[in-house]
Amino acid sequence: LRRTNTEQLMDTSTLTRKLLRVDPELHTWIRSQDSSGCLNHVQTKCNLLVANCTNVELGSEKDPEVLLIGGEREVALGAKLLEQIHFKYQIEMQRFHEQREQLLERLNSQRQWYSAQHQEVFEVDQHLVGRLIGKKGENINDIRERHGVEVYIADPKGNSHKPVSTVTIAGTTAESVKAARDELEFITVTIPVEGDQVGWILGKGYQTITDIARKTELHHARYDDKSKSLELCGLRHQVEDAKLLISVHREYLPVYQDMDEEKHAIQMSFDQLEGVASSKGKGKKGKGDEGGRGRDGTGDAAKGSKGKDGKGAKGEDREEGKGGKEGKGSKGGKDKGKDSGKDGGKDSGKEGKGGKDGGKDGGK
Repeated sequence: LRRTNTEQLMDTSTLTRKLLRVDPELHTWIRSQDSSGCLNHVQTKCNLLVANCTNVELGSEKDPEVLLIGGEREVALGAKLLEQIHFKYQIEMQRFHEQREQLLERLNSQRQWYSAQHQEVFEVDQHLVGRLIGKKGENINDIRERHGVEVYIADPKGNSHKPVSTVTIAGTTAESVKAARDELEFITVTIPVEGDQVGWILGKGYQTITDIARKTELHHARYDDKSKSLELCGLRHQVEDAKLLISVHREYLPVYQDMDEEKHAIQMSFDQLEGVASSKGKGKKGKGDEGGRGRDGTGDAAKGSKGKDGKGAKGEDREEGKGGKEGKGSKGGKDKGKDSGKDGGKDSGKEGKGGKDGGKDGGK
């Protein structure tokens, strides 16, 4: 025997039957097992006698519909629950699933494409992104065309004081990707500089380091006094070229220091020689004056004669004076030299007096 039903007797005259149209987007769902659970939930909550789907057989020419049977109030409540809640959200869920399938399909195709591609990923400071892209994208588009690669630049990460952007390069060959990276990746290198080398490396008015930066096409070359270091920023090959030039330039510093020391030593030697020569020159000059006075003793007498007639006497006296000198230089002996010198001197003196007298007479 079954248990006695405690529910009230159903009045069949008050039953209502209603068919709900199912949206075409839900035809697949309404034919699935998921719809059965939803309809059972509505039937239980609304105290319906029947809540099921019709025309769900495969090949049916009619669209599926939902049949509700129950009291008038219960059927109206069940219709609202289905149309305004379940059907509405099921449509959104179905759309999401369709989009999800499309996204997954695209994702798989992208993964397959990327798996066949070679990639290079690196970071670059945000303030250098504009130079990497170029004016109106000229630089990055040129690299894409020449190397046959794809270049993606992500937005800066975080809110740090020095934001960086991630750059991804993908291509069919590793060589093309690496070549594109070499033309896009800006790096920053710090080189320590010793105190005695700062002036040599930077140059007067920063001329040396400016020339190196210009020749290697660096983005910038800066010297930091606090860290005593030189910062180089540019493409990888540009920075490597600048480092090589600085290294070779630095090797010449001791050579130039030795050259300066040798030049200074030679100059000191010249200065010492000039000092000795100048001191000796002063002594010789004094002796020369005294000798000149002695030799010119006969000449002074001749100079005393003035006037027209005195000029001729002056010339004769000079010749006789020379004769006296020659007498001193003769190798005939000291006595002969002395005698000839005395006689010549006396004769020249006499003639000098005669020159004076002649000069006086001529003047009168």
